[in-house]
Amino acid sequence: MAPEIERSLPPYRQVVNHLREQILSGELAEGDVVPSERQLATDWSISRATATKVLNELRHEHLVAPRQGVGTVVTACRTQHHSPSDRFRSADVSGRIYPPGQYAKILSAGLVPAPERVALALGIEEGAQAVCRRRVTYNESGPVSASTSWFAAELAECRTGAARNRAHSQRHSGCDRSSDRTPLE
Repeated sequence: MAPEIERSLPPYRQVVNHLREQILSGELAEGDVVPSERQLATDWSISRATATKVLNELRHEHLVAPRQGVGTVVTACRTQHHSPSDRFRSADVSGRIYPPGQYAKILSAGLVPAPERVALALGIEEGAQAVCRRRVTYNESGPVSASTSWFAAELAECRTGAARNRAHSQRHSGCDRSSDRTPLE
C-alpha cells in the first residue's frame, strides 16, 4: 500500500518525518539507499520540487548524503545524538528507544536541591528537591553523548512506590527475580 499525505502537516514535512523515523529506528541502516526524488514523487504523489526539498532537509540534518553513481544514502546515523523527541518517535513506531547497536547507561539518579535554572524550568522553588539523572549513550564504538536530565521530585516518589510494589509482588508470587533498577532515595 502506498503512503498517503495527511493535510495536517505540509507534504514535504510528512515525508521527511517518515524517512527520518526509518533512519533513526534502524529500518534504513547506514549505507542504505533512500528513494530517489523521482521515486519519492511517485510513491507519495508529490512534485519533484517537493521531493528535492525532502532530500535537502535530510541532508541538512546529516542523515543522508549523495554518493555519485549510487544515489542518496543513509550516513553514519549510529553516531548521531538522538533528541528526546527522536527517541519518543522511535519508541512509538518500533517499540525501541535507541536504534540497533545503541544503548544508554544511567550513571546516577537521585534527589538533589534544584539549581535556579532548573527550578525555574520545573516551576519549583530554588533549592527544592528535584530528580537529577546523568546518562551516557553508547554505540559499538563507545560513548556517543552524555546528558543530564531533571524531573519533578514527585516522579521519584512514584518510582519508589513502583519499586516497592514490584518487590511486594515478587515476594508474594514466589518469584526470586532481581532487577538492576533501584528506587530513588
